[in-house]
Amino acid sequence: MKEPAEIEESYRYKYIEEWYIHIYGSAKGVAVIITMIVLFIGGTCVLTYFGLPFLAFLLFYVDVWIYCLWKNHVKRTFYKVPDGAKRCELIYVNDIAFLDLLDSQTALCYFSKPSDEMLDFLYNRFYSETLNQKRLLMNEHLKIYVVNGRVFNEKYGISKYDLPMSDEECLLCILPDELNPEVMSCKEVALRDYEIRGGLFSEYV
Repeated sequence: MKEPAEIEESYRYKYIEEWYIHIYGSAKGVAVIITMIVLFIGGTCVLTYFGLPFLAFLLFYVDVWIYCLWKNHVKRTFYKVPDGAKRCELIYVNDIAFLDLLDSQTALCYFSKPSDEMLDFLYNRFYSETLNQKRLLMNEHLKIYVVNGRVFNEKYGISKYDLPMSDEECLLCILPDELNPEVMSCKEVALRDYEIRGGLFSEYV
């Protein structure tokens, strides 16, 4: 079993930033960084010329403001569907036998609680992935099977790594038929999403 950990906002944003660069290239991001550097250095020189170097620290806040604008732009580009969480259909798994289906079907899993932020992220992550104008997401709504620690431990007990799931921890599982294999397979998605705690169900057993 992977080390239990919540998917933090920083991990999600890192993924979004890498997605943005992959789709739109790095030119815009580089331009923003150059603008911030030129503004700070140029502004400092101007203030020094007028005998006001002690005000140079204010330029730092301007750079922070520019960075926040850029960050919000990247996030808005990724989150094309603002109500992604509402388009996720959560199905809580209480039948232990259903875990065999998740395993045999090589379900895609994310180690996280089903918060609105995470559901928004997952829905838009699949919605934003395209290939030849085809989306990875097969349907308008995404079915997510929620397996909590109690059900998981009842079936599998302590893993070979001696890291049992607590009752509060969850696996968010997605069956392959929710995704378009012509765009990406579950294995490909799991490999790309490893840093945001994505994986295949068999990896958690």
